[in-house]
Amino acid sequence: MIFKLAAGSGLAVLTFALIMLPNRSPIVAADPQPLDRPAASSYPFVIWGPDGAIARIAIPTQTPIPCPNLQLNNSPPQAMQIHAAPTLNFPVQVCQLGIPKNVTSASINQQPLPIPKANPKNFLVIGDTGCRIEGNLQQSCNNPQQWPFAQLAQSAAMVKPDLVIHVGDYYYREGQCSKNPDCAGSPYGDQWVTWEADLFKPARPLMAAAPWVVIRGNHEDCKRGGEGWFHLLDPRPKPAQCPDYTDPYAVPAGPLNLVVLDSSLAADSKAPPAQVQQYRTQFQTIAKLTKKNTWLLTHRPIWAFATATNPLNDTLQKAVKDIPLPGIQQVLSGHVHLFASFSFRASDHRPAQLVIGHGGTLLNYAFPSPQGKIIDGAPVDQAFVLSRFGFLTLQTRNSTPKNWTGKAYDPTGTVFATCELDGRTTICR
Repeated sequence: MIFKLAAGSGLAVLTFALIMLPNRSPIVAADPQPLDRPAASSYPFVIWGPDGAIARIAIPTQTPIPCPNLQLNNSPPQAMQIHAAPTLNFPVQVCQLGIPKNVTSASINQQPLPIPKANPKNFLVIGDTGCRIEGNLQQSCNNPQQWPFAQLAQSAAMVKPDLVIHVGDYYYREGQCSKNPDCAGSPYGDQWVTWEADLFKPARPLMAAAPWVVIRGNHEDCKRGGEGWFHLLDPRPKPAQCPDYTDPYAVPAGPLNLVVLDSSLAADSKAPPAQVQQYRTQFQTIAKLTKKNTWLLTHRPIWAFATATNPLNDTLQKAVKDIPLPGIQQVLSGHVHLFASFSFRASDHRPAQLVIGHGGTLLNYAFPSPQGKIIDGAPVDQAFVLSRFGFLTLQTRNSTPKNWTGKAYDPTGTVFATCELDGRTTICR
């Protein structure tokens, strides 16, 4: 597949094709450390999944070690359980334990954890955050102006979100840096040191700020970053083998019902029949999970443009056809490396589509607003497209679950666009 990408300024255009992934290289991790290790060597965080909030900690170690204790309120400490034991490519043990709803404080080794709020009203959305190294596309990972995710995460933490939604594509360093001195020494391949560089180190302040809802992107499919995804992030028990598809699930989040769809394998074009059938079954499940005021979270947009002439996603459009989803107000996605919104006429009975794929990886080339153009048989009624690094906040307006105000921030924390979400209509300026 051919894409057009631009540098951070949106001026220079690059054209490239996807290439084969390099062979993985084994890595050497530090020797096991005691459980009272300093905070800098381990990564505590909270994932919000189908079974509620889960406290996790990623501890670099080559061999299994006892999990640390989780302190909840003033109760006696509870031993965490192993979610993923260390492996050759992932010499990092992931321990976890669920956080009950009535908890007001939690910590691991005196490191405080963010507590899920019963009624979150301030959501923060990011996506496509890793540093791209793939063939001739070699992003300047060592230059914070060209890969600003660390600064972005720090600025995002300062807005004090109640909940972070990452719409996927965490892992981008798929090949060796050989042509750009500004990515020299970068790790690559689906292994712990790469995931640590692409996500865990730069995202530390944002992981400490709020629980995360995580969505699997196409960079986390089984041929790319699937091992890391299931070892580190997926909220369900780690599978013995990497599955191509995972089931949808719902996350109740105060005024909203969030439904997560794994679209990592959904072909953007040509719609393979087997995939259409697979996702049709998933949309039937989503119809059962959908309640009033639902947002659908999925990496690949269902109704968007990747370029001025390239609507997507063909597979998901065919799969969802004739399946009524009246409760879904908004679809939040990434995949296209820019910030965009697309709304449709009320008579088309289609939710609005937000694209939040501008979290740090090489930006797509901007294109004119596709307002009036057709996506899957319906004209775009309102559209906004901007190629600029950043993140999005969404806050309830008038305490009404259908009405939200959005602010698009750049990595410094400066607002560059605002949005109004009213039911199935989104207007950004």
